[in-house]
Amino acid sequence: MSFLKLSRITLIGIALMLFSACGTGRNLDPNMDSETYIKTVLEISNEKLAKFMKKANKKSGDKPASVSFILEGKRLTYKVKWLEDLTEEEADKKEMDATYVTPTSIFASWQLIANAGEDIVTDVFKEKLCAANVKLFAVTETKDGKVLADVPIPMDLFCMNKHIEKGNLQDSRDGHSYETVQIGSQVWMAENLNFKTENSFCYNNNDQKCNVYGRLYTWDAAMSSCPSGWHLPTEEEWGSLFLSVGGWGLAGRILKSRKGWDDYGNGSDTTGFNALPAGYMPNGMDGQVPFSFEGEMAWFWSSSIQETSKWKIGMSFHFSNEKAQAQSLTHDDVALYVRCVKDAE
Repeated sequence: MSFLKLSRITLIGIALMLFSACGTGRNLDPNMDSETYIKTVLEISNEKLAKFMKKANKKSGDKPASVSFILEGKRLTYKVKWLEDLTEEEADKKEMDATYVTPTSIFASWQLIANAGEDIVTDVFKEKLCAANVKLFAVTETKDGKVLADVPIPMDLFCMNKHIEKGNLQDSRDGHSYETVQIGSQVWMAENLNFKTENSFCYNNNDQKCNVYGRLYTWDAAMSSCPSGWHLPTEEEWGSLFLSVGGWGLAGRILKSRKGWDDYGNGSDTTGFNALPAGYMPNGMDGQVPFSFEGEMAWFWSSSIQETSKWKIGMSFHFSNEKAQAQSLTHDDVALYVRCVKDAE
């Protein structure tokens, strides 16, 4: 894959992800004034990105480009500048590609840098950037400086964690404690349920997996699995959650965990929901390979059933995209994870 193929994958996300292995070699003092701190982070990012792009341009089948962050007053620009002349057709395509930049691409990629051992984009940086009320834009330019696209990128999803309320739930049945998070008007468990019942399982039948992922439940078991005052969410309640974080098309990126997903599939976990790539158990009790897709997918039950087919409805996230999906499950012995939502008061 060419890392400069904007038509397939946003250059912003891939470039930032791939220069994440370098060290900063620079101390970031959290007591710096906000403007200095932000500019220092951007300078480090630009230095690393320039080194990466120098190598990538040699290997790419696309025309070479430079990328950089520019902070001017309250405007933060992520600029992609093509270094060779473009034909009219190529210029039109670059302009079109720039319009597909997703609101969280830059920030989710920055978070991956931190997860890879970089301390550039910490909570301190995000707090300072959000407090600075900057406006973010993605810009694409030709070699001679003609602007092909100047696309505003909303900051609200990135700064959403300012409005997230976290809490704690202790399950009186076994004493297990769970983190919770309020997203919009709903309060959700921020961890998968780990209450042992009949027809519940640990991934690969490994008890240690339950400590990490929680338990997998058949739908019948899931329906009565939540503690008092909490319940298995309906499809509509899942939909409300997704709309609260920008819609079904972005919910995967926002709700997926920051670590563990295959092939740069990590999320930004902006809300603290922390959906882990824990796989699931398809037809587990009569299949030869009862556990699948660890690292690739997260699956959760809803309490909803399709009216005509009576198939159960589950929610899924995949490593390869940013979406949330509702899917019908046809077998009674499929086992998915459970996230309980608090009863309305």
